[in-house]
Amino acid sequence: MNASRLTDATGWADFAIVAKDPDNARGYIDGQIFVFGYGLPYKTGFDIPVFEYIAIHARNGVDVVEDPVWDTDIKPWMQKYDNLYPIMSKRLFSLSDPDVAREHAKILAFAFERPVHDPNHMPVTRDMSEGKRQLVLNWLAKHTGVPAPKIMTTHPPLPDLSDAGAPSIPDAERSEAALTSILKSLPEEDAGKVASARMLAQGQLAALKGGKS
Repeated sequence: MNASRLTDATGWADFAIVAKDPDNARGYIDGQIFVFGYGLPYKTGFDIPVFEYIAIHARNGVDVVEDPVWDTDIKPWMQKYDNLYPIMSKRLFSLSDPDVAREHAKILAFAFERPVHDPNHMPVTRDMSEGKRQLVLNWLAKHTGVPAPKIMTTHPPLPDLSDAGAPSIPDAERSEAALTSILKSLPEEDAGKVASARMLAQGQLAALKGGKS
């Protein structure tokens, strides 16, 4: 999907990205990955650097119950972590064994409630959704005697996207005289940001002239 947005006078633009429940689209792996790229609407001759792309991980929806049951609410995906990281069960303890989880409930609760930027956050790969971490904490709370903290982020209600069409994109309010003035003011360089600015202004000027009858 291609969408455009004009920046304000300071060069900033904001937008919202809304994702629906992927509904376990990848089976064994939680959620679905989307890559979002951005750039100028006209070809500048410079590709976007790979580290400038934004990766979006839309998680599978999960029903966060207050009194989760290990076999049905926790084990199905904790077993996956045990399979992926067998070093845990060999050197520390198994993530799929409820008896072991009960024994180490306090230390597990400490790790699972850490914010994502904390070095003690668990899992270290930071690929478990807030909903699943909340389920783990709710289950552990039954064995620590300490109420589970609420770690889930509160979001506003999602907009109704059922009838959403393409976004309305206003035309750039650029006059032919203004674009010509911008081109004349640019230094005589053919590289870097100056070249990008020149190509952008030339593209806008060509589009403006092309739209005239």
